[in-house]
Amino acid sequence: MARSRIYVGGPRPGERLGYGIAHPLPFADRLEYHAFHLRDVAAAPDSVPGQARVLGGSFGIPRGDKTAAADALRAIGKPAVPLLITMLDDRRPTRSVSTGMNGSYALRYADAAVQILEAIAGQPFFPQQGRGRYFMNAPDAIRRQVVADIERWWADNRDRPEHS
Repeated sequence: MARSRIYVGGPRPGERLGYGIAHPLPFADRLEYHAFHLRDVAAAPDSVPGQARVLGGSFGIPRGDKTAAADALRAIGKPAVPLLITMLDDRRPTRSVSTGMNGSYALRYADAAVQILEAIAGQPFFPQQGRGRYFMNAPDAIRRQVVADIERWWADNRDRPEHS
């Protein structure tokens, strides 16, 4: 049976946008679609103490609809980087939370953008990983340094092949 096309309203159960599935939206609209739907990413820490990761699940196993928008932006790769960089000061909340021993915190679009950028780059940008520590609740000086590191990486690597 042939795989059906994704409809504009969102992915059908078991399907995610961006993984080679035909999609009727133009590329720029697809980027905006996935960025908008970062609000629906519902990640939680995989372990205690742990950190809510917006990409896949435990050991990178996809969690379906819960991480579909973040997974799709990661799959798009380098073409998504300029949009992700513009999100590094976006305080809108996602549905991803860290609670309990990790302290209560709702991940922001910027937190998701950093995690996706780290996956695309194949290197960490935010050094303070750990219990309750996320990009948007880090001190201003650390956030500025992370943004500068990401922008420097992008300037140096935009024309190079993507890390796989």
